[in-house]
Amino acid sequence: IIKNFKTNQEQLKKTQESARINKSEPDTFKEFREWMSKVALPVFSSFVKKLRASNCVARVVVHSSRSMDYIDLKIKLPKRSTHGGNEYLASGYFKVSMSYSGPKIESYPTQETRNNTGREITPKLNELTKEFLEGQVATTIELLATSDNV
Repeated sequence: IIKNFKTNQEQLKKTQESARINKSEPDTFKEFREWMSKVALPVFSSFVKKLRASNCVARVVVHSSRSMDYIDLKIKLPKRSTHGGNEYLASGYFKVSMSYSGPKIESYPTQETRNNTGREITPKLNELTKEFLEGQVATTIELLATSDNV
């Protein structure tokens, strides 16, 4: 976990350094990368540590390019099928991205879609507080744990 956290931090530093070189980059991308480093990465890494301690599979993916940056928490929870009792890994995710059209949150599963497709919302960057992220990720994990066919 610490190795992954350090690797993600190193990737963010490289991205921030390349952003300084690219003067034409919008301020929103710089703000988003700073937010990823200070808020999202520590929150997501904390969930990864807790999930792995509970024998779940979890990881954080950080991606940066000229047109989009994102941070993604990928989750797999061991579950038992209600049909036949076989064990399987239920998959879910919580992703925050920034593109030229602004920030976007995607998650699966969600209360609205319950086992079908993911949800997408477009918040303002200043609304993405540590407490907001913790609540949203916890809800996504709870829905994943209680959904039947994910």
